[in-house]
Amino acid sequence: MIRILSIGLLLLLSCATSTSIESAISEKYLVLGTARLKLVIPGEDWKVLGVRRRPDDSAVYYALASEKRDLVFSFFLDDAAACGTAAACRTLVMSNPAFKDARNLVLSERGRFSVAAFNLDAAMNQPVTQTHLVAEAVTGAILVDIHLSRTGSATPDAAPLYEFLKVVAIE
Repeated sequence: MIRILSIGLLLLLSCATSTSIESAISEKYLVLGTARLKLVIPGEDWKVLGVRRRPDDSAVYYALASEKRDLVFSFFLDDAAACGTAAACRTLVMSNPAFKDARNLVLSERGRFSVAAFNLDAAMNQPVTQTHLVAEAVTGAILVDIHLSRTGSATPDAAPLYEFLKVVAIE
């Protein structure tokens, strides 16, 4: 069961509004209206944990959980001006103080994503281990910031996070 929401990402945007998740038979479309950009993920059993959107619809944050996949999936769509490239955006995201105790850090490039995989030993003062995968892409002038995580009493395997990233499409 998903016990802990990914650290710190809910603080990225300050204004919560209504969701804009469109369901298809086998997929979910997560959209940012002003950018005409959407992420497509398998439909499955997603539970919406949170949605935040800037009032001008220029940035959006979604947090979802899947018991079937045993993971938390969150993403942020925003202007890429602060970092410019996927690799630079990954560096910026990894400077988040919530990740200062990251261990087993592995940096890689996966398709259009610059990826960082790592573990954290405590989350929200709970005696658990989390495995995280942060994946950054820049499409046009839009940053796609994806965060996947799994939580367990022992260090969760990162392989399902990498497998899930393969089925995320940016359209």
